[in-house]
Amino acid sequence: MKNTFPLRGRNMPLLLLIFIFVVAGSGCAKIQATKRADKFKSTLDTYSALLRWGKYKQAGTHIKMREGEPKQLDLEYLKHIHVTRYDVVQQVASVENEEEGKGPTEIAVIAEIDYYHDDDLRVHSFEHQQLWWYDEELEKWFLEGDLPDFQQHGSH
Repeated sequence: MKNTFPLRGRNMPLLLLIFIFVVAGSGCAKIQATKRADKFKSTLDTYSALLRWGKYKQAGTHIKMREGEPKQLDLEYLKHIHVTRYDVVQQVASVENEEEGKGPTEIAVIAEIDYYHDDDLRVHSFEHQQLWWYDEELEKWFLEGDLPDFQQHGSH
């Protein structure tokens, strides 16, 4: 009995192409979701490091409001603030906004922050609630809101 569709010769590129499309189609959304998750982790790591290093102006570049403007940074006050700990204690991805398997478009984060002010030297702690959102056009994560309000949580 002769094979009507041999797996060699000129049919091999066609089969390879079909295989690639099947695998890529099923894996493409996973790859996008993984890339988006990696970008979020990198963005959050950078943001927290900037806060710990006292680079508040640079940390502010991670803020982008979808509507309105963020508060102006009081850089004069912030130069006296020293973050000693920034720990993410909770992350919740928004499932209802998830697009076709590309990953979440919003992530709520709760971070515990310890800091002190130059004039006081007592360590203050508080939780900072954040909402991060993914900008499809720029392919970046942004913080919807302001930098932590150290004045509200401290004595200065």
